[in-house]
Amino acid sequence: MNGDDDDDEDSGPVGVLLMEQNGLIWIGQGTLNAHAAAAFSDMLGNLPDFLSVHDKRGAAEQFAANYPFGGWNTSLTDRFRFTATLGEERLVFPGDPAMKPLAWTTLRDERILLFPHSWVVVVAPDDSFEVARLD
Repeated sequence: MNGDDDDDEDSGPVGVLLMEQNGLIWIGQGTLNAHAAAAFSDMLGNLPDFLSVHDKRGAAEQFAANYPFGGWNTSLTDRFRFTATLGEERLVFPGDPAMKPLAWTTLRDERILLFPHSWVVVVAPDDSFEVARLD
């Protein structure tokens, strides 16, 4: 024994993380250890609070109404490139490396993806998308 009683936060297998809130299942990947659920919840922050399956509006409308710090501002959507292939989603802002989603969920026929730096993408069934920063 080396005398170190702290759990190694990076140890453990990588697996799927799930969290249910307001009828939505949020999915992510991470290291499965004693801290995984809390870390996943912390990463999502209040984002799951802004959506509900019981609200008939789409995700963008719910974010606009429920996000208290400026609503759903999509003014930068046209500057982003988004690859919508299921399981291979990537978000790219010019000059930056491609970002992989940290977590995702579905709301009826829309996909909602959380990317690094608090970028949120709502993807319609036809793969059109809107991007907003919700931090």
